[in-house]
Amino acid sequence: MEATIIIEKEMYNIIGAQNVGLSNCGLVVGMNTLTFSEAIDVIGQFDKALLSCPKYLRKRVLATRNQIVYSFGPEMEERLQ
Repeated sequence: MEATIIIEKEMYNIIGAQNVGLSNCGLVVGMNTLTFSEAIDVIGQFDKALLSCPKYLRKRVLATRNQIVYSFGPEMEERLQ
């Protein structure tokens, strides 16, 4: 199963910032096609980054994480719980 996620430049700059630390998660500006297993890896990196992410950026980082989760539907939500 594959899904396409669009990352805007502003959001890419936020998740790639040094204080968030997701610059090496494999996402690029524009369209990203992820398989189910790649998405689980990326979501794991997002979950780890949320622990140390500045409070004022958490909602945006969490929204991007949830965008990936919801693009795969309820199967991904069940898998992550």
